[in-house]
Amino acid sequence: MAYKWAAAVGEEFYNKGCQVALGPGLNVNRLEQGGRNWEYISGEDPFLGYVMGYHAVTGMQDQNVMANVKHFVANN
Repeated sequence: MAYKWAAAVGEEFYNKGCQVALGPGLNVNRLEQGGRNWEYISGEDPFLGYVMGYHAVTGMQDQNVMANVKHFVANN
Protein backbone atom coordinates (compact mmCIF):
# COMPACT_ATOMS: atom_id res chain seq x y z
CA MET A 1 0.00 0.00 0.00
CA ALA A 2 2.88 2.38 0.73
CA TYR A 3 4.22 1.79 -2.77
CA LYS A 4 0.82 2.36 -4.41
CA TRP A 5 0.27 5.55 -2.39
CA ALA A 6 3.71 6.89 -3.24
CA ALA A 7 3.37 5.97 -6.91
CA ALA A 8 0.10 7.93 -7.07
CA VAL A 9 1.74 10.92 -5.36
CA GLY A 10 4.74 10.66 -7.68
CA GLU A 11 2.52 10.50 -10.74
CA GLU A 12 0.63 13.60 -9.62
CA PHE A 13 3.87 15.49 -9.00
CA TYR A 14 5.26 14.40 -12.36
CA ASN A 15 2.12 15.47 -14.21
CA LYS A 16 2.37 18.91 -12.57
CA GLY A 17 5.98 19.26 -13.72
CA CYS A 18 7.59 18.80 -10.29
CA GLN A 19 10.84 16.88 -10.12
CA VAL A 20 11.26 16.63 -6.33
CA ALA A 21 8.72 15.60 -3.69
CA LEU A 22 9.47 16.88 -0.20
CA GLY A 23 8.62 13.64 1.51
CA PRO A 24 8.05 11.14 2.88
CA GLY A 25 8.61 12.05 6.51
CA LEU A 26 10.35 9.24 8.40
CA ASN A 27 10.90 10.46 11.94
CA VAL A 28 10.42 7.77 14.60
CA ASN A 29 7.62 8.82 16.94
CA ARG A 30 8.91 8.89 20.50
CA LEU A 31 6.21 10.96 22.26
CA GLU A 32 2.56 10.03 22.05
CA GLN A 33 1.53 13.69 22.29
CA GLY A 34 4.11 14.75 19.67
CA GLY A 35 2.57 17.62 17.73
CA ARG A 36 3.41 16.61 14.16
CA ASN A 37 3.75 12.84 14.42
CA TRP A 38 0.82 12.38 12.05
CA GLU A 39 3.08 13.55 9.20
CA TYR A 40 5.44 10.58 9.49
CA ILE A 41 4.79 7.22 7.85
CA SER A 42 7.27 5.36 10.04
CA GLY A 43 5.34 5.19 13.30
CA GLU A 44 7.05 4.04 16.49
CA ASP A 45 8.80 1.01 15.03
CA PRO A 46 12.14 1.62 13.27
CA PHE A 47 11.78 -1.56 11.19
CA LEU A 48 8.31 -0.52 10.05
CA GLY A 49 9.79 2.85 9.10
CA TYR A 50 12.45 1.11 7.04
CA VAL A 51 9.95 -1.08 5.18
CA MET A 52 7.37 1.65 4.54
CA GLY A 53 10.02 4.27 3.79
CA TYR A 54 11.70 2.04 1.25
CA HIS A 55 8.45 1.39 -0.60
CA ALA A 56 7.37 5.04 -0.41
CA VAL A 57 10.66 6.28 -1.86
CA THR A 58 10.67 3.57 -4.53
CA GLY A 59 7.07 4.36 -5.51
CA MET A 60 7.80 8.05 -6.01
CA GLN A 61 11.10 7.54 -7.77
CA ASP A 62 9.61 4.96 -10.15
CA GLN A 63 7.50 7.88 -11.44
CA ASN A 64 10.67 9.91 -12.21
CA VAL A 65 10.21 12.14 -9.16
CA MET A 66 13.00 12.39 -6.58
CA ALA A 67 11.83 11.63 -3.04
CA ASN A 68 13.45 13.88 -0.43
CA VAL A 69 13.10 12.06 2.90
CA LYS A 70 12.29 14.61 5.62
CA HIS A 71 13.17 14.89 9.29
CA PHE A 72 15.00 11.58 9.55
CA VAL A 73 18.32 12.80 10.94
CA ALA A 74 17.60 16.17 12.52
CA ASN A 75 14.57 15.11 14.56
CA ASN A 76 16.05 11.85 15.82
